[in-house]
Amino acid sequence: MIAALSLAGCALGPETYPLPAQRPQGFQAWELEPPFVEMKASNAAEYVVRDISPTPEGATWTFDHPELRFLLNSTSGLRFVADIGVPPVTMEQTGPVTISVRINGHPLGWIRYPAPGDRRFEQPVPPEWLDTTSYTRVEMEADKHFISPRDGVRLGFILHRAGFVE
Repeated sequence: MIAALSLAGCALGPETYPLPAQRPQGFQAWELEPPFVEMKASNAAEYVVRDISPTPEGATWTFDHPELRFLLNSTSGLRFVADIGVPPVTMEQTGPVTISVRINGHPLGWIRYPAPGDRRFEQPVPPEWLDTTSYTRVEMEADKHFISPRDGVRLGFILHRAGFVE
């Protein structure tokens, strides 16, 4: 009986409706505005693809191949921004560190840390590298890693925030 009512409901009206705009499966409304993440935010894990440990109570360390994902509303006039830190303990073990940034597989640039501290990476992104119908992938990799003496984990740098701005 329920099945019959369900089928009857489908044939009640002659109206047709267009399909809604398509987005990647599993997207959340907050991902659309803005395409930017504070790593201490409660939703930071939704932006992480791999090798980033979002911890609201402490530093957000990266590992071997950190990667983030973003949904964009537009592709023109955007700059990628990341606030990154390299702590003194890393420099003591590794010396100067260079962090490279790739957007959807394209090399965007790099930032060199000759000394410990927090710095900002900011570069314009060519619109042809970006897409509004799928996730934009951002990879950031350090050329050297701090090896934790406690557990042997390879740590890259501390990521504070990252995303796209106009």
